[in-house]
Amino acid sequence: MSNAPSKRVLMLLLGRWETDSRVIREANALAHAGYEVHVISDYASDTYKSVTESSVTYHCLARTTGRAVIFNFGKMVISHLRVQLIGIKGMLASGEFWRALRASLVLARMVFLLAMMMGLGALIFAPFPILRAMLSGFSRLMIVPARALLTKESRYYSKLSAWYWLIFARLGEVSRGAWSLAYKVMSVGDFAAILYLNQFAARATALGGTLNPDFVHAHDLVTLSCGYRLARLTGARLIYDAHELETHTNYWSLSDSHRRWIAFYEEALSRQTDAVITVCDSISDWLHSRYKIARPVVVHNSPDFSHAENTTPEKGTLRDALGLCKDTPLAIYVGSVTLDRGIEECVRAMQFAPNLHFAFVGPRYSETEKNIRQISDELGVRDRIHLVNPVPPAEVTQFISDADCSVVAIQNVCLSYYFCFPNKLLESVLAGIPVVVARLIELENFVRKFKVGLVADETDPKALARAMVEVIENKDKFRPDLETRSEILLQYGWETQRARLLELYHKLKPQELKTTED
Repeated sequence: MSNAPSKRVLMLLLGRWETDSRVIREANALAHAGYEVHVISDYASDTYKSVTESSVTYHCLARTTGRAVIFNFGKMVISHLRVQLIGIKGMLASGEFWRALRASLVLARMVFLLAMMMGLGALIFAPFPILRAMLSGFSRLMIVPARALLTKESRYYSKLSAWYWLIFARLGEVSRGAWSLAYKVMSVGDFAAILYLNQFAARATALGGTLNPDFVHAHDLVTLSCGYRLARLTGARLIYDAHELETHTNYWSLSDSHRRWIAFYEEALSRQTDAVITVCDSISDWLHSRYKIARPVVVHNSPDFSHAENTTPEKGTLRDALGLCKDTPLAIYVGSVTLDRGIEECVRAMQFAPNLHFAFVGPRYSETEKNIRQISDELGVRDRIHLVNPVPPAEVTQFISDADCSVVAIQNVCLSYYFCFPNKLLESVLAGIPVVVARLIELENFVRKFKVGLVADETDPKALARAMVEVIENKDKFRPDLETRSEILLQYGWETQRARLLELYHKLKPQELKTTED
């Protein structure tokens, strides 16, 4: 156990904490080093709950409703305007006067639209409490006494009751329609971006304030406005953990308005942090160059292999699970079977490698799984395609260790993917498996540095097939030996990443300690 000061860390996460291995690893590392660690997770359960795992307390927010979002919209707007002002001040400080002027005009337009929207909301919603009160009063004055004078068998009694409840039902329908209309109005244009970037802050700030953290660690941009507010309220150090290149992702559902505001928020708020962490050197260099901030600390998204060698997979190895003999050529893909990962290209590659079997190991997106089955049927390779359910993270390296080749064919559809350094690459080479990787900068640099595989055109099934066959036929040439694996583990293993994280926290002393030392 480290002698680090017993200070409180609050991590912010949009999503389920159980499925985010990076958050769990970082939280456990800090807790093991003597920090008191809390994680607020947007859990989407029916009620709030708190659970403790490995000395980390996870606070799981309850599922929200559309009406609650509307009621919290004022908080989101205030948060949004605050970020705009921060961004404008930052532009002025760096001498970007024209950008500051344009941003000020956008701010003025936003204030005008909000005033109009509030007026519309008053017109829509103000009549309902009045109508409901009038109806309730009328029912007491007229309907209730009338019902008291009539017997339940009277046809007038049933008519009065039917009219009474019909009016309330119609009023309820109109009321629900109005709430739905308000939510749709809020989802138009810039208002949708306000929701996207500030909804977590509206829901989590109050709880985060009660925890009185010394460090606020915001995972991903959607939690950063909340992190900034909490840091200002509590005097905590603010850390932004960028899991990817937020401004250049493959989230096709995001509108142009969303993307503009994502860039604005990241630039404005990253300059207000005490430190930025990210997952690879390329993204670190990009953030440093684009936002003129100190170069972010790289904490690779590395699996924790400390206990992997002593872990025996419950189902044996992959070949055991598939019933394949040792002489059958076997290529694998490890990780989420989803969009833009080159899954379909790998399936199509099978027609050019007639003896090869291919296994996809990991959770599957239903549409991608459907595509796999359809393509493999059309090409007549269905009997050589295997869909394997995920295994616990600690068992992955042992489970896949008897495969002949691992393929990382992520498609170059966005800059975030071009810069990516997925943990499936490390899982493969540390399992002793040579790799075929896409033409992505971090992957190319890694494979060429350690000579553990080949780079192939990720868009060309024939090129992928050629590379897989060559790697398998020359396994002794490309298979990572013990010395290479030790060097990779030393540079990229979780123990090294953990040390970087703890060193950063040690340097970022809480405000009160810094004030005392100064």
